[in-house]
Amino acid sequence: MDYKEDIIRSRTGCVGSSDGAMLERIAREGKVPSAYARRLAVIKGIVPSVDGVKTRAMELGDMVEQEIFRILSEQGEGYESNPKWVSDIYKRKNVTLISHPDIVRADTQTRTLHVYEVKTTRFNLEDTERTYLPQLYVHHLLAREQADVMEGAWTVKVYLVHYQTDGTGHIDRFEPSCMTVLPVDFPAPLFDMGKAMDILDETLEDFTYEEQEEEPVESLPEYVRGGLAQAAMLMDEIKVREEQIAEFKATLYDFMCRHNIKSVRNDYFSVTRVDPTESVSFDSRSFLAYIRKHDPQWAEELEAKYRKVTKRSGYALIKLR
Repeated sequence: MDYKEDIIRSRTGCVGSSDGAMLERIAREGKVPSAYARRLAVIKGIVPSVDGVKTRAMELGDMVEQEIFRILSEQGEGYESNPKWVSDIYKRKNVTLISHPDIVRADTQTRTLHVYEVKTTRFNLEDTERTYLPQLYVHHLLAREQADVMEGAWTVKVYLVHYQTDGTGHIDRFEPSCMTVLPVDFPAPLFDMGKAMDILDETLEDFTYEEQEEEPVESLPEYVRGGLAQAAMLMDEIKVREEQIAEFKATLYDFMCRHNIKSVRNDYFSVTRVDPTESVSFDSRSFLAYIRKHDPQWAEELEAKYRKVTKRSGYALIKLR
């Protein structure tokens, strides 16, 4: 989709709503934390954006967002999907603040600019609001800029559209009951955006970057950070489930032994009792160690003659801590 490609291209030279958490931390700490070095390198154009990978979670989020946009559009006019807003107030020499809200409606009758940010997640509404509050604040600021140049006095209203999933990444159909629309108000500034942009601009002036072998999680795009968090929770759940299954299988085996049951089955599953067995195999590792000790040259010849090359695909190894 063109608007998603535009969002990816705008990573260079700009910070957007997805950088809200970074901007909040810069304003709070009075400096750019080292964890965001790679993000700064992308902003300055030193390294390319790491976006562009289409995950199942992203596809799911896009589907839900489009369906919500369709539903809202049928209820009235003035809805727009993913407009690009560029700030004049927070534009700096080395970086510009932009926003791509998911859905916007300019209601001319009430002179209200409605801004919707859609989040499809397994996390509950409270946690989701807490996580994305800085992003919603960026939308609020740029929506306020848009409203201030419109004819007449306009009001800005920001909403978090929360779509709760089970975390499996599979949705057969859109379920309105899974959706909650939460108004998010900012009666006071969440953080000093001007201060954050000034610090960021000054840091970028003479910024240099060297590739690191290990990148902080904070430097990764929002969808990667969210995906990692969800993957970690799923892995933890899988571990618990596997332990529960292993415990039940041991209990079931004891039961089948006591009652002399060989197998059971129905239309959904079958259970077969596998009694203890003993197998004999050739311990090639111990054999080669023995040869190395007593005849190193022969061991070298054997290793060269029977060397086997196995190609394995690359993958991301995730370990729970």
